[in-house]
Amino acid sequence: MVYVSTLSRKRRGEWCILAHYPLKNSRIVEKQQIKFHQSIRMCANICHSYEWGYTAGPPMAVAPLPNVREVLDYAVTEIPREKIYLGIPNYGYDWPLPFAEGRTRARSLSNQEAVELAVRYGAEIQFDAAAQAPWFNYTAPDGVPHVVWFEDARSMSAKLRLIGEYGLYGAGYWNLMRPYPQGWAVLNALYETANG
Repeated sequence: MVYVSTLSRKRRGEWCILAHYPLKNSRIVEKQQIKFHQSIRMCANICHSYEWGYTAGPPMAVAPLPNVREVLDYAVTEIPREKIYLGIPNYGYDWPLPFAEGRTRARSLSNQEAVELAVRYGAEIQFDAAAQAPWFNYTAPDGVPHVVWFEDARSMSAKLRLIGEYGLYGAGYWNLMRPYPQGWAVLNALYETANG
């Protein structure tokens, strides 16, 4: 599915159209989506390279770095690099275990909530070096074990560094309604942010 929205500001006198697409689907669907994006006049695409770990899916990182790279490797062959914003997730998921396909539903939570949950249950936060994402296990008061995957300064830094590596236009966060000071600190340390 392709989602299209317009920016609230103009660039060079034209409205910018942002087309975001999760490139998890088949290559045929991806190519149809890319053709759609190329057929409209736009100043940038938001490349949403996340949601591998999601509400109804098995527990895993929301945006494992190898998967993000795979999306970007493909996107830059179809869209000019300078027209791509990299979508950065600003949230995580808390899955009850064991995971049962079609039955288990993860709860979305902010990165700050994830850290607070780990502290509350005395859980040790681990870091998956391959996925470049933090996670931890805990047991809820009802005895149900859980696993939480989320983003932290290390995982956000790994993703934000892809902007320079790939020569992208920039990045955008989803969801800004969930403040996470570590994320802003990393962003400000790596890049100058544009106002407006």
